Amino acid sequence: MKNYIKRILLACTLVLGLMLLSGCKQQEESVTALDPALEEALNQQAENFIQTLTGLTDEEIEQEIEYANDEQMTVLASGLNSWKSAKKDLGAFQSVLSAETVPTEDKGYETTLNLQFEERECSFLYAVDRKNNTTEITFSPDYTMGEMMAQAAGNLIVGMAMVFAVLIFIMLIISLFKYIPQDLGAKKETKAQEPEPAAEAAEPLMAEEAGNEDEIAAVIAAAIAAYEADQGSGSCGNGLTVRSIRRVSRAQARR
Repeated sequence: MKNYIKRILLACTLVLGLMLLSGCKQQEESVTALDPALEEALNQQAENFIQTLTGLTDEEIEQEIEYANDEQMTVLASGLNSWKSAKKDLGAFQSVLSAETVPTEDKGYETTLNLQFEERECSFLYAVDRKNNTTEITFSPDYTMGEMMAQAAGNLIVGMAMVFAVLIFIMLIISLFKYIPQDLGAKKETKAQEPEPAAEAAEPLMAEEAGNEDEIAAVIAAAIAAYEADQGSGSCGNGLTVRSIRRVSRAQARR
């Protein structure tokens, strides 16, 4: 019984898979199907665009790019810039080698032209939507393997040169550090250790007091000398003799 159920489920799965494949095939055929007259018209439209574009001078291309940017025609401006970048590697236009138009999923059309220029071939993509509004314009020159390798090598050399230039600039900046004075830190410490303004203001006051004490000592010495002169000897009446007068510091006086 179980094997019978498994066989039924397997058969249903196979039938469902065949139906899905059939539906996908029909959808693919409907997408790729295109009216020959419409295809010819779209191919001719793309070729006319190429004929007009290749006949423009460099100055006229710049004017068209400026006009497209002013009018906010971004697709046309992008296509003109793509042609401007590829033109220098293509040379003069010669002929259209092949043309193919296919419908897209959004009901638009993509026309691909294989163009022959003087220097090399180029693939041109011209896409429009279902209202025939241009949605993409792209030029893709066919470069040889040697040209692509040479371009990659050039980009590598330019990148390495920029890296080394930056490193050399950094080394030069580091080498200038030796010209910076080394005593900047010491000067800052000396400045920090300088006496405060209050202490600086106290020093003149102490010097003034010291000068006053010297004057007082001189006056006392003169008075004693006058007294001794009156007595006629170098001794005082109480038997004391003044040998000298000197100033005693406050610390010694407190002792």
